Amino acid sequence: MATMAQPKAKLPPCYQWWKGSIRVRVSVPEECRPTIGKSELVKGLETTNPKVATDRGAEVLAVFKRMVANARPLRTSFAAPWVARNMAWISGHRTFAAQADAPMIDVTPVVPNGYPFAQMIDDCAADRSGWPADRIKVIKSTFAKLAEHLGHDDAKRVTLVQLSAFKTKMLKDYAARGGTRNTVKQLLSPLKVAFKWAAANGKIDANPAADLTVDNVKVGTRPDFSAAETVTILTAARGIDVEQRWFTWMMAATGASNREIYSCERADFSLQGETIVWDLRGTKTDCRERTIPMPSYLAREGFWQFVQSRPGKLFTVARVDEQVNNWIKSLKIAKTVYSFRHRLATQLRNPKLAIGDDLQRYYLGHSGGDVHATYGETLVDYLIEIIERVPAPV
Repeated sequence: MATMAQPKAKLPPCYQWWKGSIRVRVSVPEECRPTIGKSELVKGLETTNPKVATDRGAEVLAVFKRMVANARPLRTSFAAPWVARNMAWISGHRTFAAQADAPMIDVTPVVPNGYPFAQMIDDCAADRSGWPADRIKVIKSTFAKLAEHLGHDDAKRVTLVQLSAFKTKMLKDYAARGGTRNTVKQLLSPLKVAFKWAAANGKIDANPAADLTVDNVKVGTRPDFSAAETVTILTAARGIDVEQRWFTWMMAATGASNREIYSCERADFSLQGETIVWDLRGTKTDCRERTIPMPSYLAREGFWQFVQSRPGKLFTVARVDEQVNNWIKSLKIAKTVYSFRHRLATQLRNPKLAIGDDLQRYYLGHSGGDVHATYGETLVDYLIEIIERVPAPV
């Protein structure tokens, strides 16, 4: 006779059975979601034993609840004005409270002495004004994982040793899922930016992420498009969907990342004489925020008219890059649109063009402050001249 499955034990609040194991789950109130970046906080406990789960989950649950508490907007009680006016009476000094002009006492709730991750991200983003909303959501997700790992979300208490342990855990987790070391590096990059900003602005005593690195990262391994492939693709792109066409041409002309191009808006572009100038707000790392002139051949193709025809975002079709990649496959070319970035990098390195390494890296978004310090307000003017050294592809 078949044995009947035993009913699962009842769990305390915030614990639940999930896929044969127990996890902690805390729902994030609506008012806290913009700060935390999630609608719920979840951590698997890797056990089916309720007692073991509650022992393991106690600290996790405390961290989650503290994150929610720190994310709540501060409120002053409706009774605060009455308490303030009558504080002296409450202390036993009745005559003071009877005075109409008795001074108000600030009874606004005191913010704890820590510096929550969510507050650091919001402060940094507001000061830099470069991270788009979707990027901030990813950054907050990374910091939420860091808080879960540390058991707290106070930037003032973070050390390099703790960050190194978190990095090691991420590398193991992503390797187990088939991810790359470069993915971890990119996820940790804004973490380094935020801590650097906080230290520079007196929010924390020192930058714990200053020496945080991910070694042995292999990037830039995609093959370049050949000159013939470039001509084939760009020529054929003139006859396809308008967003796919200009996404392809922007990749070829600027070497920007697909996310930078997909997130750009009409307001990011301006004319300097006859040159189209692009103010990139950055989507991946600190140094990707930059202002670059676009090659004149892009203007001759009609790109400025395309920009002016868009009310806001230039690209509204979801995953336009994947659509372009599928279209490139139909041309019998076994590469992706991302290879245009590597092609431009190769062209800029051509010694015959005599383009300095610092300017190459700035144009592609690999460096920032040192270039501004060298060229100052003349940087865009100088870039206009050097980008025209790169031959037009068609």
